[in-house]
Amino acid sequence: MSHIVDRLAASWGDGAAWHRSAGDHPHEAAALAIDAGKARSRLGWRPRLDLDQALDWTVGWHRAVLAGEDAATVCLAQIARYQALS
Repeated sequence: MSHIVDRLAASWGDGAAWHRSAGDHPHEAAALAIDAGKARSRLGWRPRLDLDQALDWTVGWHRAVLAGEDAATVCLAQIARYQALS
């Protein structure tokens, strides 16, 4: 999972970094796993964003809200942007 956090830090820029705190860390991977296989096979679903795009959108949302933009407005703008993808 560290590759995800490394990628988020790179997308954030401005020297963003992270470190793993000492101590025990619960392993949640089994609880967080999502299998989209049925949606793909039965519904023909496919993701519209790849991982890098999704992480960039996540960083963009957080940057906008931290800059004072209304969270709901940012969400609605991202939803509209997502819906416009083909």
